[in-house]
Order: sequence, then C-alpha cells, then structure tokens
Amino acid sequence: MGIISLVTIRVEAQRLYSVEMFRANDVKGLQNPIERYLANLPEGCLIEGSFFDPDEFYPGSIVFKGGKTVKEEYVRFNWLRDQLEVLSGQDTSVFKNPEVIDFIELKGRVFTYLSYLSSTEERLFGWFERIADGPFTLLLKRKVKLERLDYLSPVIASVTDHDKIDVISIWFLKEGDLDAISFKPNRRNLVALWPESKELLLNYLADNKVKISDHQSLKRYFSYLNSITPWEKE
Repeated sequence: MGIISLVTIRVEAQRLYSVEMFRANDVKGLQNPIERYLANLPEGCLIEGSFFDPDEFYPGSIVFKGGKTVKEEYVRFNWLRDQLEVLSGQDTSVFKNPEVIDFIELKGRVFTYLSYLSSTEERLFGWFERIADGPFTLLLKRKVKLERLDYLSPVIASVTDHDKIDVISIWFLKEGDLDAISFKPNRRNLVALWPESKELLLNYLADNKVKISDHQSLKRYFSYLNSITPWEKE
C-alpha cells in the first residue's frame, strides 16, 4: 500500500446550509458519523461549505457497460455518502446500481465506480475521478472532512461562525484489473511504476517538468508511461 496523499479543497467556502437538511426519522440509524453529528445539532445552526459536486445538478453523460449511453441526465455526486444523485423532475434519487455504469462525463471530468482497498486492507467500492486512463490508471477519491468549532453554544455560533465542511482528495492507482490502492504520485513512486524504463521516465519527468499539483501534467506522464510499458495481464 502506498502512502495516502491528501489535498484539501474548500468547496464554495461561503455557502451556508441549514442543518435541517440532515434531519432524519432515525438519527441513530445514520451510519456516517459526520451525518449523525450534523443531524443532532440544534435547530437554526448553519454549516459552511458543501459536499456536493457540482454544487447544483448539472447535465452529464452516463455511459453504461455494454456501450449504452444516457445523455443529458442531471446529476451530481454526494461525497458525504459517496453516491451519485439524479434529478428526476423535482425529486432527487440515488442511483442504486452504480456497478452497471462504465463511466460518467460531467463538466469536462470523468468519474467511474471501482473496487479499492481501504487503509485497513478492506475491499470496498466507491466513486473516483479518473485523471489518467490506461493499464496504469490514476484516480482521485473524495472524502468529507468536518472542521468542528470549539464553542460553548451552537446557537450563538450559528450567528457568528459555523462548522465547516472540506472535501479531501486522495490519490489512488489502479493497475490492470486489480483493486485500486492509495498512491502518492511523487517522483520516486512515479518512476518505480516501471523500473525497467527508469531512465526514460526520469528523462520525461525532467524534460516535461511534471508537476504533482497539475492534473494535466500527470495525465500526460501516465499517457507516456502506458505507451512504453509492454503490459500483459493474465
């Protein structure tokens, strides 16, 4: 397992949501600890930030396995629950069988539903943004982080300050048909993906000034990597 690489991004930091949206008939039945916490906050509290991506429903193309495409479906991702939500008229529904989807194109990005290994080696399934495709596939997984305020009264805090939601991006790597695993795309790990071509890869990194913070730069690197590796998986 590689070292988890985290990037914190604030999604529309000034956008505020009422905790009423988290109310549920069975609060104790909520499995997500962040959702349970938010559901138990006093009435009137507001939360800063968003876990929706994009923040509003947006037309995207859903490509099913087997080549069937549904175009212009209004969708968004709920990273708190790691779910794909679909707008049906005035109602929001959750896509119940994401394993039948090959990928989704949404606002110039590509998302796919894959198996992966957690930090405890547990095999799970979830949504990823696909940064680079091929025998070596570079992925980003989103998680939600809650920054809780240390205040005496949540009611007072709802007027002056708020709990904050951040979206955490975690790098993953998928090799062939294997489960995706956490991956830190630094210089050493990028070259170690194919040691037989170490010099070629080092030269590419130097000549093209590959930046870890630049997704397009990494995408081009993986395109080159996949082009020189005689990949054969049984």
